[in-house]
Amino acid sequence: MRTRRLFVAVICIASLGSPFAMHAQKRDEKSCRIEFNEPRQGSSVSGQGRASGTATFPPGKHLWIFAHIQGLALWWPQCGGPAQIDKDRWVCQVTYGQERDRGSDFEVAAVVLDDKDDTDMRNVIKGYEQKGQYPGIELPPPTEGCPVTKVIVTRK
Repeated sequence: MRTRRLFVAVICIASLGSPFAMHAQKRDEKSCRIEFNEPRQGSSVSGQGRASGTATFPPGKHLWIFAHIQGLALWWPQCGGPAQIDKDRWVCQVTYGQERDRGSDFEVAAVVLDDKDDTDMRNVIKGYEQKGQYPGIELPPPTEGCPVTKVIVTRK
């Protein structure tokens, strides 16, 4: 009889643990949030412009901004490195292609990277600066639990 009560108690405690675990997972997902204040979804932009927003993510992670013509597989890192964040606010200069890209739709993506991918991206930027060439790259995978945030704009 005592063994049976112990078994029932263990089952009850185990079943209570699930909602707590789910709550902790939801809290972690909410700890990573990236938003754009500008440009706004669907807005028209000039050849270069400011992108800004708010960012909350785990310590030791890095926010990178990328842009490309919608539909291309390659992306171009913006800001010259990771976006600088001050009190959960970030600002970055974005280049929307070249003159020939007028009228094109551009995606701007905010991606939270871990230390390894941040280091890799910093090396890409150094290579750009050394060679004076700026080839596109594949969008790096975001840190787990931090989905990529995108806006689509049209170049005037």
